[in-house]
Amino acid sequence: MILETNRLILRHWQESDADILFEYASDPDVGPIAGWPVHESREYSLDVIRNVFNGPECYAVCLKDSGLVVGAIELLLNGRTDMTDRDDECELGYWIGKPHWGNEYAPEAARRLIEHGFLDLGMRTIWCGYYDGNSKSRIVQEKLGFVFHHTCDEVDVPLLNEIRIGHTNIMTRKHWLSGKMKNSLYDQLARDYCCDAADIYSSDNIFSEYRQIEGQRRFKGQEKCPLKIAVVNGKLLFTGRREIVDECRKRYENASGKWFMDIEKFRELDSILSSYGCKLKSAHPFYLPTELSEQAVRKDTTDKLIDSKFKEDFNLVRYTGDEILQFKGDDRWNEAFCFDDNTPDVLAVAAVSDGEIIGMAGASADSDDFWQIGINVVQDAEGRHVGTSLVSELTMDILRCGRIPYYGTGMSHIASQRVAAAAGYDVFWFELLAGK
Repeated sequence: MILETNRLILRHWQESDADILFEYASDPDVGPIAGWPVHESREYSLDVIRNVFNGPECYAVCLKDSGLVVGAIELLLNGRTDMTDRDDECELGYWIGKPHWGNEYAPEAARRLIEHGFLDLGMRTIWCGYYDGNSKSRIVQEKLGFVFHHTCDEVDVPLLNEIRIGHTNIMTRKHWLSGKMKNSLYDQLARDYCCDAADIYSSDNIFSEYRQIEGQRRFKGQEKCPLKIAVVNGKLLFTGRREIVDECRKRYENASGKWFMDIEKFRELDSILSSYGCKLKSAHPFYLPTELSEQAVRKDTTDKLIDSKFKEDFNLVRYTGDEILQFKGDDRWNEAFCFDDNTPDVLAVAAVSDGEIIGMAGASADSDDFWQIGINVVQDAEGRHVGTSLVSELTMDILRCGRIPYYGTGMSHIASQRVAAAAGYDVFWFELLAGK
């Protein structure tokens, strides 16, 4: 197993790494504060590689450009940790060689390994701890989003024959996913609404003239959209033609996100737009996943889903890239696919029963990072949880591609909203679009 980040490669340890391990581990500032002794010889380091760094999820942290080992990181599974005895929980451990401190390698490697743990290994909880006084490790865990669980005043440190104060932190899959979705969304909306992500965290509404920015969602004709509004984090984001945005600023600079629920405000906005030859065209809630289906995370290798409530079964068939083109012109799947060069269809999952496709979920690459899910279920298959199963499966596929899955629907499309909720999605933001 090899895992990658922008700057790093995580690979299993090799005996040829003994020299570099000894170089780092012989420094008294590295091991003892983490609870293990200074390495006294290369032979000792080699023994550690053979008998300690031999876990299935233990990795050497290497620089991608040179291959140089800079540290170690591991998910200690049940049997290798004393923090849990559950198979769906593990402990995160890490250290970086002193010459490489200050480069943010530990949090970068840990983010990738945490993602691997939740998405590929099916972990529900990841534990992480540090001994009192190890401020560097504490700061890393804070950056990663771990939350405090407990402190123990008497922790045995057997390798050093010491008793220490130990602090234990925790991260659940739901907490990790919610944080990942929120941070990714704010980055995406900052590009779409021509502002900085930090602005979205603030309390002020944002008003900006639209300009094309790399990484925006690529909807056809968006550069001609006179105005679009997002409601997120209790605030409003406006972008579009300068004169329309300026007029909105005069009226809505101090408005709250509740503005979106006031029909009179909609009418007022429509009146403003009409003076510029425009009108409100659409309003949509958008969803991001905050829960992952256990069935999707731990899916059977046969890709067969069995609905326990209705005792119905169907198989899954996946399609990618040009394979999706075979469905062009088939109106049964008009919500699943775009067939638009601006937002190309990249992934699809079909539910097949008795040789017939009864449902289809497709993902379109709306931006470099955000892939939108669309879905159709044939009428005869309604009530068999086909839609929920397909959205759950496609969500996992998108996340494993390193992208953010999101789900949009109409304000009055209750059935579609129920599918989103059943698949573990929550509403994160709303958008209003104006047009001619």
